[in-house]
Amino acid sequence: MIKLFWNELCTLNSISFEKWGRNMKWLFVCGIIFSSTYALSQTQEQRDQLTSSERLPEIATPLRLDPNDFGSTRVIEINKQACDQASALRRQIGFPMPEEALQRVRALDAACGVMTTIDGEGDVIGFEFTNRSKNAINPRTAPNGSQRVFQFNFEERSKQDINLEVTDNSGLSGRLSHDLLETQIMFIPRDVLPSVRSVMTGKNCDTAAHLVTLPNEEILLFDALTSAIIGGVLEESPMDMEQSRHKRNFAGLEYQGAGIMIRADRRAGTPEHTYSVAFNQNERINEATLTYQGRTCHVPKSMIWENTNNPDTTAYFKYATDQEFLDQVVNPRCGWGNLTVEDLR
Repeated sequence: MIKLFWNELCTLNSISFEKWGRNMKWLFVCGIIFSSTYALSQTQEQRDQLTSSERLPEIATPLRLDPNDFGSTRVIEINKQACDQASALRRQIGFPMPEEALQRVRALDAACGVMTTIDGEGDVIGFEFTNRSKNAINPRTAPNGSQRVFQFNFEERSKQDINLEVTDNSGLSGRLSHDLLETQIMFIPRDVLPSVRSVMTGKNCDTAAHLVTLPNEEILLFDALTSAIIGGVLEESPMDMEQSRHKRNFAGLEYQGAGIMIRADRRAGTPEHTYSVAFNQNERINEATLTYQGRTCHVPKSMIWENTNNPDTTAYFKYATDQEFLDQVVNPRCGWGNLTVEDLR
């Protein structure tokens, strides 16, 4: 499997890497990675936590799950060069700004920083991207607007429950209980904490992007301006704007990597919990879907997460090691052979 390592990006003027999947497209990441040395609202340690993929121990440390620590959100700057270029363009061109220059400034502004979640101890425990503008993924046809949010979570900076939450808000009714479609995703193996860097991509190296390293060291590339996925191991489909909340499809995300992706869905609820009634015909109220090399397997949520039967409690991933998850869930339930962690790398 092809993997992307930071030393390759930092030592080559331009590199190419395969976009995993049957379509075999190629993407180009240009120049070096930008790392901010100046910021107003964050410490150097927080910037390092956000931009560096901290390697995790084989066995996860138990979560404390402090109910009083909700965390706070903060934008952390990761690309000083993009910020400086945006300021320089504003000074050089002035206002009103031509459309082409305006789009360039917006893209550079988007590349400057990332919205993060900070816990009570000042540590980065998550980051997110929000697609709220009209583009190929988000049609913005609803009267209340629409958006798709990707939120990477790693509570207590622990291996135990690293996940990706994807929320589609169609905005069709203006009622969150009707419009929100929630998806919870995990990637196995869990080798590193998720991190994000700023890069320039595109044929002319003119597209600012956020390059995310996933827990299994595969990558996702988000357009910095739109927050649409433009490369990596997930193929993203446009938001479904079906009028019926009972028929609307959850976020279309096809996994094309070498590991295992765990997915659960729920309309206006926490996907990892089990329920007695389905609010959408596309949700599995008691099962999660596992994906491996184009094959799928449906497994009871209770085999994957603790506290699945009580939505008022926090559900979290059961297994301290990835091999334990393979031995107790995947190998006996999915028929994919006797997998080891090394088979997923």
